[in-house]
Amino acid sequence: MFEPFAAEFMQRALVAGLIVGALCALIGVFVVQRGLSFIGDGLAHATFGGIALGLLLFPKQDPSFLALPFTVLVALGIAYVLRRGSLRGDVATGVFFAVSFAFGVLLLGLRPKGSRPVNVESVLFGSILAVSRQDLVTIGVVALLATALVVGFWSKLAYATFDRELAALSGGARCGSSTTCCSRSRRSSPWSRSRRWASPS
Repeated sequence: MFEPFAAEFMQRALVAGLIVGALCALIGVFVVQRGLSFIGDGLAHATFGGIALGLLLFPKQDPSFLALPFTVLVALGIAYVLRRGSLRGDVATGVFFAVSFAFGVLLLGLRPKGSRPVNVESVLFGSILAVSRQDLVTIGVVALLATALVVGFWSKLAYATFDRELAALSGGARCGSSTTCCSRSRRSSPWSRSRRWASPS
């Protein structure tokens, strides 16, 4: 039963899957609660645009170095639309996902003739069995940083995620616990002040 895991590439794939699965479980609560359940798939496909841009501009180098900044720009664009517009998270993600993917297809079509062939499926989906030791180290470092950030800002993240209105009223960035923030916001909200003025006592 455990014979396949005798191979080193299977061991790396197992460790990578465990790390990524645990990290996704940790941050998935906030992602789903904010209506951004499509964000993972959307950004993964949006990366295709950055890789295609790297293949066009730097055909002799690894195009992955452009994928990260391109994906960060897409994520910032989604955040901007969510703050300024009235679209839901999954809708905004779907729009950017489609535009980025179409942009990548366009860039691949603009590559000069004689360029090295590109397997689009491998660019989009990859293979967990192809995880190298360097990839495993990168996954571990990112997971440690993300876990430290989530644990360090857990109360603020939870409060801003599950009750945004009260977090905004109480200045959620300065609140240490949900109970404290809730009590502050109730005391400082205009609604509570109007009730105090209206009460006979």
